[in-house]
Amino acid sequence: MNRSSEIELLTWIKGILSLKINEKTENLMDLLADGMVLCNLINAFIPNKCKAKQSSIVFKKMENIDMFLRAAKEIGVLDSELFQTVDLVQEDRRNPKQVAICLYSLSRNLKRQFPNSKFKIIGPKLANPNIREFTQEQLDMGKKIISVQMGTNKGANQSGHGTGVRQITPGYE
Repeated sequence: MNRSSEIELLTWIKGILSLKINEKTENLMDLLADGMVLCNLINAFIPNKCKAKQSSIVFKKMENIDMFLRAAKEIGVLDSELFQTVDLVQEDRRNPKQVAICLYSLSRNLKRQFPNSKFKIIGPKLANPNIREFTQEQLDMGKKIISVQMGTNKGANQSGHGTGVRQITPGYE
């Protein structure tokens, strides 16, 4: 994750939770490592959804993060966009990109569920479905069309191509 993404995420978190943090110097992964800020994000929209406990014990931190992940999934964050607890807790195995993907998805899904909230969406926009309906007649007509993928009627082909006459060169055996 690049620094501009980190600053964007820190600014978003600061705006929702009214935290006194300096986006320029704060480290996102360190801020989120105990799971308290993550649970407070969820609780800002759904009160008492995440019952996080402040603790220096790693197991309790992992419990907080797990509560956040379960709540995020209920809100609509896809499994492929969630991070694993170790991506945030274990310093040697941190995965800031996956954490950022999860927070971006959380932002989109929270805005979809709470459209009147004052915060802005961060990260890529959620795609709108583009469902197309075809009549049976249109589907049948499509079966009759010979597309370019089914062969070619122009360009290079092998018609008229032959191997030529056998040529024997004297002196070679």
